[in-house]
Amino acid sequence: MQTKRKPQHSPNTDQSTPKKATPDIKLPRGIRFAYRPDRPNAPFYLYWRKDGKETARGFVDEKTRELAALDLINLRKDFGREIFSFDPAEWRIYQTAMQRIRDAGHEVNLLIVAEEWLKSKQGKAVAAGKTVRVAVEDYEKLREEEGSWGEGAKRHAKTHLSRFAQAFGSLRLNAVGVEEVRRWMRNLAEVKDADGRQVHGPHSIGDHLKNVRTFFNYALRERWGAVENPCAFIKPPKVEDCDPVVIPLRDAFAFFKANKDERVTARVALEAFGAVRYTTAGLIAKDALIFDDKGIRMAAEIHKSGRVDGRARYRQGHPDNLWEWLRHAPEATWRMTALNYREEKRYAWIRAGLRPSANNGETDEKKIASLRNIWRHSFISYHLAAFRNVPLTQYLAQHANPQMTEDYEGIAGHEDALRYFMITPKTVALTWKKFMALPVREVSKPKT
Repeated sequence: MQTKRKPQHSPNTDQSTPKKATPDIKLPRGIRFAYRPDRPNAPFYLYWRKDGKETARGFVDEKTRELAALDLINLRKDFGREIFSFDPAEWRIYQTAMQRIRDAGHEVNLLIVAEEWLKSKQGKAVAAGKTVRVAVEDYEKLREEEGSWGEGAKRHAKTHLSRFAQAFGSLRLNAVGVEEVRRWMRNLAEVKDADGRQVHGPHSIGDHLKNVRTFFNYALRERWGAVENPCAFIKPPKVEDCDPVVIPLRDAFAFFKANKDERVTARVALEAFGAVRYTTAGLIAKDALIFDDKGIRMAAEIHKSGRVDGRARYRQGHPDNLWEWLRHAPEATWRMTALNYREEKRYAWIRAGLRPSANNGETDEKKIASLRNIWRHSFISYHLAAFRNVPLTQYLAQHANPQMTEDYEGIAGHEDALRYFMITPKTVALTWKKFMALPVREVSKPKT
């Protein structure tokens, strides 16, 4: 029968490690190895006794654990059985410092380096090591004073850094290393929403890493106690399937047919036939639509770029079918809130049979995630294929440069693109077969 007593390990054998060669190292009494599969981020454990109590630290690999054990053994030889408290972060600092010295082609005792450094700092204040939480607060104040970030960038950075501070707020900056940041990124990837969908995809996690990297660069520059930038050693997550997801023509027809008279449909049309981002489509007021000139005015506070530079945006030259859907909209469309739009859009997908009603597995999760900005991606792809005019598509999509627009070339076919802009309140009253029998009409290129 199993008991709750800790398993006994012989001094030289790591009994619970996988079947792998144990480092050839003679462990003295009071120091032992163990493998903890329940701690996958740092499963290789080193145990030693301090002040009569057993202390333990986990390491990513056996080699690092072996080096730490050798350091403890040497400390015991030099200072007796009263071994100094071992801090993995300090060990990592020591290793990094020594490696930098070796890379420069030198062999120098760190005590000499420390003495020389202290001499150079005589009469100068030495920055105390700050905790992550305090350093984040000081960083945000400094960026505000510099005026070096826009409103959009600031909002995202503060959100990302608040999550970082929540995870490591009480730790000193020099205690946060590569493994800690990697573990934090893994935890972000595991966060799910109420529908079981992944909250932070590769793009989001990469943005978190970028903002934390910038934060550590400032911490190093300001001498807040950081000794390295752990993010500099971490590659951002790989973004797979980076080609835009475009809705098939038949699915687009089915969506608008199933939701022809719903109040949500005109706002979806702003995305599908106007290239408006989904976050903006739920906020546009009716008086922002200039029907006579066929133009759309977007206030700065509801537009992605406007939130950064404070400027409103105006665009005209959209395909005619957009205005047919906007004229078809009931007045209730313009009384919707952004939350109303998000919820009713979800049910519109379900009504058309194009979205799972619940997240029942990985396939459903991918399907749901792909619908988030699909209408805007579809507009750009179909518009390029129909009009074959990169500057016009770039203008309507409000891309910063032509390359962003050109990335969508070749995704949609010319005939499907022409029919995509034939989807109107009148044509969706037809069957799919009769819609496809309509003669394809070339579209004129609107002037901007």
